[in-house]
Formats: sequence, structure tokens, C-alpha cells
Amino acid sequence: MFVAVGRSGNRWTVPLRYLVQAVQTVRYLGRARPAVVLAMAPPFALPLLCRVVHRGVLVLDAHTGAVLRGGRVRRSFVWLARRADVVVVASESLRDRLVEDTGIHALAVHDPLPTGSGDLSTPETASRGHQNGGGRVVYPAGWRSDEPVEAVLDAARRLPSVSFAITGRPPAGLAVPANVRLTGFLADDEYDELVRGADVVLALTTRSLTMQRAGYEALAHGRPLVASDTDVLREFFTRGTVFAAPTGESLAAAVEQALAEGDRLADEMGALRDHRGVEDDRAVAALREAIERRRAC
Repeated sequence: MFVAVGRSGNRWTVPLRYLVQAVQTVRYLGRARPAVVLAMAPPFALPLLCRVVHRGVLVLDAHTGAVLRGGRVRRSFVWLARRADVVVVASESLRDRLVEDTGIHALAVHDPLPTGSGDLSTPETASRGHQNGGGRVVYPAGWRSDEPVEAVLDAARRLPSVSFAITGRPPAGLAVPANVRLTGFLADDEYDELVRGADVVLALTTRSLTMQRAGYEALAHGRPLVASDTDVLREFFTRGTVFAAPTGESLAAAVEQALAEGDRLADEMGALRDHRGVEDDRAVAALREAIERRRAC
């Protein structure tokens, strides 16, 4: 069950939305009495509420931002994780960091690949093997503090023959080069079509232990990827990817390389998707086993 009230982008309504969602969550748990509850963090209030009102197995599904702040493991997360029955994080590196710094054992379970992506054949709308300039680059942006948007705009200025599309809600008055299109929020089918038609997808963050949803989407659609040069992303995207530093110069060079080697990178992403699918099945099986062990206690 996913409880949602109002528009999540409006920070002024957060207290009221949280209150209404808390009431709905308590009512649902009291009515359904599930044996297992999987609660996401953030927000911290959700798993805490579930721990208070639920007596079954609590699985804490933690986003990197819930675990780390300023590069250090949050004390509040440690407190909460020690009261959960199973802890899930989104990468092996973050799992290892937790054990090393806190002694908390977690399972690394990556997000399931987006569905509805069809086969890995290149759509007719996507170009391949751009050797002489041109091409379409898609940057799925959430406009958060860890996203090097200025570096992307700088890269676009360095590549005037390449078209860039940046999704999400940008700040008002943002000036962009002529080859950059700000799409705003898109309906699911429009967004899916945009990514499928990309020659290159960007998955960028300045946080060393953060996974990227855009990378999962590029993998699902078999699109060449340019990703931030971090241990977590290198650990997961072992094929079909060009890595870059968060500077305009580095990103421009990486985009040029990805466009030039598009056929090879797309084929590698297809092979990687098959490999990751097998690994995902194993991770989910391990999670189920861990839950069953807790239920048996």
C-alpha cells in the first residue's frame, strides 16, 4: 500500500500531509494486520510509526539520504535501524559502509528495473554511432543539491550540435543554451518515450554513495549511459557506460565518446540488463529468506 496525500513538491503542506498520511497508515495497519511491513525512509516518521503500532516484522528500506548526512552515518538512522528487523539499502558500498562504521548488517537490494520498456532493440527514433556530431542527450533531473546541473549546461555549451533535454521542474528564470530543452514534468508514457529515444542518458550525482534512478532507466531501455565517476555507480554499471567528473569539460568529453560508441555501449547495456536481472532475483530471494527467519523467531 502506498499512502499519498496532496502534492509532494509543496513543502508548505508537509506537516498536514504527514499527519493525514500517518492517520491513514495507522488505520490500514490496524485493519489489515500484515505479518510484514516494509517502510521507506525518508521520511523517518514512517518506519518509526510502523514500529510503534506494528508488532510483526519491520523491514526498513533506506535511501542513501536517510543513512548519510555530510558523509557520515546519521545517528538517528542508527537508532532506527537497530529497532528494525531487516535493513535494506540500495548498494553494496553503502551496505559495507554501515557494517564498517556501525556494525549494522543490511541487505543490498537494487531497485527493480522499470517495467514496460519492451525489448532492447534500438527504437527508430534513436540515432546510433554518431561520429560527426549531433545526437540526443536526456538528463532526468530532480533539481536536488547533489545534481551538477551547471556542469551539464556547460557541457551543452561545449557541444552546440548535440540536443539536451532536462526533465523536472527547474528554478524560475534559469538561462539555458539554445540546444537545451527544459521539458518540465512529463507523463509516464512521455517520459518513457523520451528515454527510449535518447542516444545518451545522464545519471549524475556529487554524492559518492548515491545510486541513480536514471541509470536504472537507461539500463532498462538499453541506452548508452554517462554516469558520475563514483564507486557505487562503477560497481553497478560495469558495461555500456562512460564515467565523468562533475565538470562541463569532463561531461562533454564523455558525451562525445558515448555518442561515437553508441552501438557498442547499447549492446553492452543489453547484456548488463540480463546479468543484473539474475542478480536482482538472488537479492530478492535473500531478502525473503531474511524476513522468514525473523518471522520464525
